[in-house]
Amino acid sequence: RAAALDPQGTEGLYWGAAARGRMAMDAGGGRAVRLVAEARALAERVLAADSLHAGAHHVLGKIDLEIRKLSGLKRWLGHRMDGGAVIADASWERARAHLERAVALDPEEVVYRLDLGDLLERRGEKEAAAAQFEAALSAPRRHPFDAALQAEARARLDRLTGEAL
Repeated sequence: RAAALDPQGTEGLYWGAAARGRMAMDAGGGRAVRLVAEARALAERVLAADSLHAGAHHVLGKIDLEIRKLSGLKRWLGHRMDGGAVIADASWERARAHLERAVALDPEEVVYRLDLGDLLERRGEKEAAAAQFEAALSAPRRHPFDAALQAEARARLDRLTGEAL
């Protein structure tokens, strides 16, 4: 709705970035790379206008997280599909910085906690990941999809605690 009312406003740009990022996760090859580049550019425009926009920080962190989760071969192939800068620039450190900033700005957003927990778990920080999954579980449900995200957080936490932190 914000994108329709004011597509060049901060919220319109943010929702455009979020939508492109989501579509990129389901797309393949060159289309995914193009969508990621568009999502990153839009999120950076949002932050240029409002450096405290939690959603834009989340989009940028999620982009780097998802790229770093890819195998080296997939990243290499993506780099060769005109995605050089988008793929090559992705880093765990930048993903973490943006996801931590998103959580700091909006600590009750379930998806921010879940994605930060995902990153921390992948980096071997199991106790910190568990804390993020617990926070996701205790956060209020503000969006229709929060129940599903909290179920994922529960499963991830159960798996972590079953592995003995």
